[in-house]
Amino acid sequence: MTDCVAIGDSIAVGISMASHCVNMAQVGRTSSQQAAIIKKVSTDVAVISLGSNDPTNPELLRNLRRVRAATDAGRVVWIMPYKGYPREAVVRIASEYRDGVLDLKGFATADHVHPSNYKQVAKEIFK
Repeated sequence: MTDCVAIGDSIAVGISMASHCVNMAQVGRTSSQQAAIIKKVSTDVAVISLGSNDPTNPELLRNLRRVRAATDAGRVVWIMPYKGYPREAVVRIASEYRDGVLDLKGFATADHVHPSNYKQVAKEIFK
């Protein structure tokens, strides 16, 4: 089985529960909180979901860079939020590092923040 960690917010928690990824996430976590606590992570696959909880944070790009700089992974997949500035921020950081991006707009949602079916999201990440 692939070594995997899910880093970030409630979306990452859901992905970890639907997959074999170790949970390094917490419901409600902001990019500022994650950046403050991140330690060096070494893994085969890292799934990072941040930004949905701080859509107007002027430090979002800096925080995402800090989290990514601490992540040593063969493959990194960023989860692109459904709406707002965080979508752009995630794409920008992923592009800088040549990481993968999974756009949540391809998945059903009831609240426009969380996907309705995390198993589908995990399946897409690991296909």
